[in-house]
Amino acid sequence: MHHYALVVIKNPGLMTIKNTVDVMTNDQKPTDEDIYGSLSTERIEEYKKEAKERWGSADAYRQSQERAKEFTKDDWKKMSERTDADLRAMVALMAAGKSPESAEVQAEVSVHHAGIERFYDCSTQIYRGLGDMYLADHRFGDFYRKYHADLPEFLVKAMRAFCDLREKKA
Repeated sequence: MHHYALVVIKNPGLMTIKNTVDVMTNDQKPTDEDIYGSLSTERIEEYKKEAKERWGSADAYRQSQERAKEFTKDDWKKMSERTDADLRAMVALMAAGKSPESAEVQAEVSVHHAGIERFYDCSTQIYRGLGDMYLADHRFGDFYRKYHADLPEFLVKAMRAFCDLREKKA
């Protein structure tokens, strides 16, 4: 899913944008095999069907599909690099004992949210739901666990604090 939002939505935790970028050349768009890796055609279709059933009627899903069509190889590369750097920064803050509500963590969460908005308009309601999904579906959480075993829970607490702050200001 943000800079990685599309990958998370289309392919929760199964392949990173970096891997997608690695298979793309000359600004060609990735194929299903590129995005989903070595999964069988049946499994690919299952994930695509699940995404469409869960989010197909949502504006965010449609926006994500449309916006992603316009991304170039360079866009994907930059998003991948930014995502990696942002998540490493989040882990460093977590390891330094910063709370999810701290200004430093909230600055990183703001970047996370902005990355999601690159794909679709992400209200606080949607952002909270996304966080809930990170915890409810291991495929989403596993993406973040690659960085640190506790990152999904920490990130979701920070996302909820981010939403609380925005809603108070509204």
